[in-house]
Amino acid sequence: MTAPSAPGAPPESFVGRTLGGRYRLVRLLGSGGMGSVYEAEQLDLRRVVAVKVMRGRFDSVDLARFRVEAETTARLGHPHIVTVIEFIDASPEPALVMELLRGRSVSGALKQRLFSPEQAITIARQVLSALAAAHRSGVVHRDIKPANVFLVDGTAIAELAKVLDFGVAKVADIEPLSAQNAMVGTPAYMAPEQVLRGLVDARTDVYGVGGLLYAMLSGRPPVDTRGGVVAAVTVPPLNLGSLVPGLSPELVSIVHRALEKAPAARFESADEMSSALARLQGGVSTVPGGALGPPLHLPPPTAPTLVSQPTFTGPPSSPSGRPPSFSPSLPYASTHLSPQPQGGGFPAQPMPPPWPTDRPARSGVDGPLGSAMPPPPRKSSPWVPILLVALALVTVAGLGLAAALVVVSRDAGAASDGGGAITTPSGGPDGSVAVAINPGDAGGRSDGNKSRIDAGSGR
Repeated sequence: MTAPSAPGAPPESFVGRTLGGRYRLVRLLGSGGMGSVYEAEQLDLRRVVAVKVMRGRFDSVDLARFRVEAETTARLGHPHIVTVIEFIDASPEPALVMELLRGRSVSGALKQRLFSPEQAITIARQVLSALAAAHRSGVVHRDIKPANVFLVDGTAIAELAKVLDFGVAKVADIEPLSAQNAMVGTPAYMAPEQVLRGLVDARTDVYGVGGLLYAMLSGRPPVDTRGGVVAAVTVPPLNLGSLVPGLSPELVSIVHRALEKAPAARFESADEMSSALARLQGGVSTVPGGALGPPLHLPPPTAPTLVSQPTFTGPPSSPSGRPPSFSPSLPYASTHLSPQPQGGGFPAQPMPPPWPTDRPARSGVDGPLGSAMPPPPRKSSPWVPILLVALALVTVAGLGLAAALVVVSRDAGAASDGGGAITTPSGGPDGSVAVAINPGDAGGRSDGNKSRIDAGSGR
């Protein structure tokens, strides 16, 4: 094996090395804060693979999370989950060998066009199938988003989706690898219980698939968290039916049910949500002529600006293992929608600006509501002043007794699809050769807009 590179050596210097005695690194595909991803040749079997090399500064927790990612992904063995081939536990750079996928992530595809409802449902059901298998094995992904769903080129299926990045997954039989008050995920797609550090279960991933569908159909995440991750708890999504006229009311209702703030109001399982979508398949509006929807005109993604967040009290764990009814210290805002009138086809014009330019009125669902869907009566919302008081207390406490460390990392180096899936200039006009990995999250900390937030208690 070639001698290790010096610490801090550029990732390009690893090209030509052989890892584990049989994986020769051919070219760099992309780099992030915690590692780099290479196309490699497996010498004994003469095949091309992807190798994710963890490098730079990382601690024992990062290494343990890297190993959990490898073991968790490998044992699931599902057609819609990226395949892990081997974990190389070598110093100073451990590596994860995976199948090399050619295609693009959903977030990369969204730079070009929206998805038709039929396509979005097909992809979502494949993701739900993968998640159902993970849940049966006691694994909750916790970071479902467009950048972590990869669309494979060159298959017999029009859309073959694979779920990536189990680096921040919660595994039932493994002790948590994050600090007790750590919050892990991507703010714009993070379920409220993740923000509140409460119990996460299958319904947490159901929320993620709701966000994935919302993005595929509208071109934007369900919640704007650029001003702070608390919005994931307090701000309902904009009315999807108003953003994308012509969507079937049944599809709009399914998406918003998945995005309910309270877990008990969502679908109970990935299978239940998939069944609801299956009843729509073949009967939803699609773009005339097939293919993708209208082009998007969106600005480059902006990383959220996060501030110190309060430590919320989540629900206690249930002795039976079944999630109790979720009752955090702050009530959730409802996102449930009444069905809209049936409209025409998928819109043929560019989408509206990616973020609202004015503050939407508070209602069952924030955002422009048509006359056929009047907002529900206004109710007093005691949780808003409670939240403001909590934020103020945390700010004061931060001066003396408490501390909060907010780490927001952005992937650097290779071209990114906005969420961390690495693309390369070759293979297509939009960089269509991609590795099914997020190298910036080799330790579960960095993924474009992904944040790890550790709130200390002063102990």
